[in-house]
Amino acid sequence: MTIDKFGRFVSHTKTNLTAKRKSAEFPLTAEGDINAGKKRIRYVSDPIADQDCATKKYNDTKLAFLQKNSLKQVEALDTKLENLKTYFQNELSNLKSIVYNIQTEASFLVKAIEENINDRLDKEFKSIRKSIPNLSGLKAVVPASNVVVQNANK
Repeated sequence: MTIDKFGRFVSHTKTNLTAKRKSAEFPLTAEGDINAGKKRIRYVSDPIADQDCATKKYNDTKLAFLQKNSLKQVEALDTKLENLKTYFQNELSNLKSIVYNIQTEASFLVKAIEENINDRLDKEFKSIRKSIPNLSGLKAVVPASNVVVQNANK
């Protein structure tokens, strides 16, 4: 009979493997699994390694902790999302205001440019009129193929 690293007496035979401790006997399967025969395994330590078994209390405690922290994280994320939503709504409102101001300023600029162009055209037109001699004495003579303007004062 040998003792394993957990202090259990282990007997090995080719057909029947068993693990004993304090007169409890759990048959081992050929794959090395323990068959508890519908009995509870009690007084198990908290797990350390990834493949260790865990008690119901340990799992319940961890689950409650995760649920509590998950709820806190969801609430924190919800608050952050609401803050982001408010921030982007404010930014969108600011952008709309900026666009409106740009459109208004552009409209004023277009009107000012139109007025400036019209004023310049009026001045140029008046200047051109002043530089052309009075044409009131001219009369038009229409030959067969083209129009010829003659001075009536001559």
